[in-house]
Amino acid sequence: MGWKRRRPHLLTLIDDDLFIYSAFPFQTDHKTALKLRFSKLQHEVLIKKKKTRSNKLLDMDAHPHYTPKIQPFRNIAGYSGIFLVGELPYWLFLTTHGALRTHPMYLDGKVTCFAPFNNVNCDNGFLYFSSGDELRVSTLPTTLSYDNHWPVKKVNLRATPHFVAYHNDTKTYAVCTSTPSLNPMMPKMQNNLDKEEVNIEEDDNFPYPSLNWYSITLYTREGWEVIPDSRIDFPKYERVTCMKYMELSGEQMGEQLKGYVVAGTMSSMGEEVSARGKIMIFDVMEVVPDPEKPLSGFKFKCLYDKEQKGPVTEIDCIMGHIISAIGQKLYVWSFLNNDLVGVAFIDTQIYIHSISVIKNFVLYADITKSISLLNFDKDCKTLSVVSRDNQPNEVWTINTEDEQTHSFLILAKADSTLILQTGEDITEVENSGFETSETTLYVGNIQNYIVQVCPMSLILLQDTKRIHRLELTEMIASVSLCDPYGVVLLKSGVCKLLGVITRDRKAQLLLTDTSSTHTVCMTTYTDESGLFSTDPPTDYEEGVVNAAPVEVPRDTPTEEDLDEDALLYGDSDKLFESFKKHKPLDEKTERSTDPGPPMIAQFHNATHWCCLTRDDGVLEIRALPSWKLSYFCKNFAMSPKVLLHSDEHSSVGSEGIPTVKEICVVGMGWKRRRPHLLTLIDDDLFIYSAFPFQTDHKTALKLRFSKLQHEVLIKKKKTRSNKLLDMDAHPHYTPKIQPFRNIAGYSGIFLVGELPYWLFLTTHGALRTHPMYLDGKVTCFAPFNNVNCDNGFLYFSSGDELRVSTLPTTLSYDNHWPVKKVNLRATPHFVAYHNDTKTYAVCTSTPSLNPMMPKMQNNLDKEEVNIEEDDNFPYPSLNWYSITLYTREGWEVIPDSRIDFPKYERVTCMKYMELSGEQMGEQLK
Repeated sequence: MGWKRRRPHLLTLIDDDLFIYSAFPFQTDHKTALKLRFSKLQHEVLIKKKKTRSNKLLDMDAHPHYTPKIQPFRNIAGYSGIFLVGELPYWLFLTTHGALRTHPMYLDGKVTCFAPFNNVNCDNGFLYFSSGDELRVSTLPTTLSYDNHWPVKKVNLRATPHFVAYHNDTKTYAVCTSTPSLNPMMPKMQNNLDKEEVNIEEDDNFPYPSLNWYSITLYTREGWEVIPDSRIDFPKYERVTCMKYMELSGEQMGEQLKGYVVAGTMSSMGEEVSARGKIMIFDVMEVVPDPEKPLSGFKFKCLYDKEQKGPVTEIDCIMGHIISAIGQKLYVWSFLNNDLVGVAFIDTQIYIHSISVIKNFVLYADITKSISLLNFDKDCKTLSVVSRDNQPNEVWTINTEDEQTHSFLILAKADSTLILQTGEDITEVENSGFETSETTLYVGNIQNYIVQVCPMSLILLQDTKRIHRLELTEMIASVSLCDPYGVVLLKSGVCKLLGVITRDRKAQLLLTDTSSTHTVCMTTYTDESGLFSTDPPTDYEEGVVNAAPVEVPRDTPTEEDLDEDALLYGDSDKLFESFKKHKPLDEKTERSTDPGPPMIAQFHNATHWCCLTRDDGVLEIRALPSWKLSYFCKNFAMSPKVLLHSDEHSSVGSEGIPTVKEICVVGMGWKRRRPHLLTLIDDDLFIYSAFPFQTDHKTALKLRFSKLQHEVLIKKKKTRSNKLLDMDAHPHYTPKIQPFRNIAGYSGIFLVGELPYWLFLTTHGALRTHPMYLDGKVTCFAPFNNVNCDNGFLYFSSGDELRVSTLPTTLSYDNHWPVKKVNLRATPHFVAYHNDTKTYAVCTSTPSLNPMMPKMQNNLDKEEVNIEEDDNFPYPSLNWYSITLYTREGWEVIPDSRIDFPKYERVTCMKYMELSGEQMGEQLK
C-alpha cells in the first residue's frame, strides 16, 4: 500500500474480526529468515452486523464456495488500497501522510462481490453487486480527498468559515464566515452614555487593528454554490459566537417540530462598553426563483432578533426548546408567536463556552471549573444540577561514626573543593585526606567509610584520614552508592561495580568490570519493601509479602482507635497521633507515612539493585553484587503507561529515541515500603510506582511499574537571556532528583532546577507535590542535620547564596497545599489578607439557641415573640457573626479588633479591595 506500494500490510479475517498488520524492518540473527516484523494497527472497521434469526439464512458465508472479502486494487480514481466486501463494506487507503484511512460505503447496504473496472465509459472505476443483486458500475468522486478521517471536499469561500448548519427541509447549508479588514476607528463611551467612534490618526506605518465582519450565506447541497440574495451581513463589532440548526416546537405547530437556523452573537467594543449579545432565529423560505438566477429559490427570513442582557456564548436545542448561555446564566426558551418566552434558568456563576444536549440532559463546560451535568424537566419547567466535576507545578553532607548528625559539608567548585566541618560552628578543614585541588563529583558513605569521587579518581577516607586512592584511565560520569555496594558509570558508557575490601588489615577500594555498556544513566537502590523479589507475590495489600506475623506491643493502635474523620477528610495529624505510641523498630524519628497493616509487623531482608538505561531506550534492573539481569523493559525512553518485563533482549537502535537524562529509584512512604521510579526524559519528569505482578518468568522480578499523573514542571520555557545560564550546560551534570530520608520528620524527594519541588508520599498514600519558588532557581540541595539545624537542609539559591533551612513543623504537607490548623473556636466563613498592615481579617460565626421568633406588627414595626415550649423542645439555632483581626505570624488575635454583627444579620461576602478616591488621586488604598 501507499506510494508505489512500498508499505507492505498483512490483513486477516479471524472468526468475524479483521486484523491489520504493518511490516517494519527488524534485524535478527537468523540468516535464512526475513529481516522484518509485523505490528498490529488499530482500526474501527466492523465487517459484520450482529446476527438475527431473519438474516442467518442470508449469510454470505453459507454459499457453497467462499467469496473472499479482502479485495485489493491498484488504481481506482488514482488510489490504491483494499475494498472489504460484506454486510458493512469499507474502503482502506494508505495516503500520502502514511496513515491508514478507513471509509465505509453503506449506500447500497451489503456488497456481495467487487472488482476494479477500467473502460472507455468508466475511467478507473469499479464494479460491485448490491444487496438487491444489481450490478453497479461506479467511480470514486475525484473532487473528494480521502486523506482524512472522512472524505473531504475543498470549497473556496474566500472568507474564514466559523459554523456550518444543514437545513434539513430545504437541503441547503447555512455557512457563517468572516472577512478581516483594518479598522482605524476606536469605540468610546461619552458622558451621556452614548457610544461613538473616534478616528485613530497615525502615520502610514502604524499597524491598525484588524476587525472581522461576519455574515451568513446559503449554499446548495450539490456543488456548494452560493444561493443569490441569501447573504445576511452583521453590523460592525458584532461577532457570531454560535450557530446551529434546531427543530423547535410551538403552540401553532402542535406537536410538530419545524427546523430553524439559530445564531448567537456578541458585540465587543472594548473595555469601556459593556458586552451585549443577540439571539437570532432564521427560517429558510422557498420562493419563486428568478429566471435569470435559477439557484435563487431560497432566502432567509429573520423571525426573531432581540438584544439580550449579556453576550451569547453558546446555544443548543433541548426537547423542542432553545437553551442558551447568556453571561453567567443558562436560559431555556420556548419559541411562541415569533418571540422567545422564558421557561427555566440557572445561575452558573461563570461563563460557559460549550453545551452538549443528550435527550433531557445538558452537559456544559465553563472556562474554569471543568464540566457539569443538568437535567431539564419539561413538565415542571425546571433546570436542576445532577452532577459536577470537582477536580477542577552540588552540595553534599556526610556522616562519620554518628549517623544522626552530619560531620562534614563539602562544597564543589569548578576546579576545587571546599571542606567544612560542622558542629557548634562551621569551620574550614585545611589539612585533611580530602582532595581539594580538583572538583568533586560525588561524596557518600559506604561501610563506615567516606568515598570522595573526583573526575578520574576515587578516594577512600576514615573520618579525615585518607586510606586509599584509586586512579582511573577514563573520565567518571556519575557514581551511586547503596551501602555496602556502589556503581561507577564512566563517560564511555561502561558500568563498574564498586566495593570495599580488606587487604593486609587495610581497607581498599575495588572496581569490578560488568557486562553493561552503552549506559546513559544509572542509579542504585536498597529495597526494604520486599517487592523487588523473584519469588511469587502473595497478599501484598494485606501486608504478608514474604513476611510472617509476629507479636507486636499491645499499645499498637487497632482499627477502632483510628479517627473516622481523619480517614474520611484527610486529617493526617490525628492519624499520625494514633500511630505515635507505636515506635518504629529502628528507633528513628522518621514520621510514619502509610501506616500499613495495624496488627502485622513486616520484616524483609534488604536487597540491593542497580537500575540503568541504555542509549537505545532500554531499562535494565540488575541485582547487586551478582549483576544478574532481573528486569528488561523496552521502549522505556518513550515513557509508556506501564513498564513491562520482556524476555527478548534485542535492541531497535538509538535513532529517534528521546534522551534519558537521569533516573532514580527511591522507597517512599512508611519505612520506605513504596518503591517509586523517577526519570527525566528530555525536559519532562515521569514518576512510576511499583506494584506486585505475577509473571511466568522465573528469574524476573515479580513487579511492574505504573505511571503516575502529576503537575510538576521542572523547567521554564527557554529564552535568549537564560540559555547561557542553563544548569545542564555545566561540564559535570548536576542530578536534579535528590532523595532524602528525614527532613522535619518527612522522607521524600526534592527536585533541583528552575522550578524546585518537594515530593512526599503521605499517610493516605497520595503523592503530594509542593513547589518552592521563594528563592527562584535552586542549583543544588542536600539534607543537613546538626546541633543548630535539626533535620533541615541546605541549598544554593539563584543568587549563589547558601541557605541553611528547615521545613516548618507547624504545617501539614498531606494536602494539595501546606496546611496549618488554627483553633478559632468558631466556624470560619471568609478570610481577607490586608496587604498594608500584614494582617488577616477573618469572618466567623458561633451558633446559639434562639427561643425568640421575629414578627411584623400592624404598624410595620418588628418585634420578637418568645417561643414558650417545654424543656425538650428543639429551639432553632442562630448564628452570630463577627469579624476579627489576626496577626500574620502565629495567627494570634489582635485585642479589641472584634466587630460583632447584630442578631439575624449574616455576612454573605467579604474581600480585600484596593479602591481609589478623589482625595487620594491616582493612588489606591
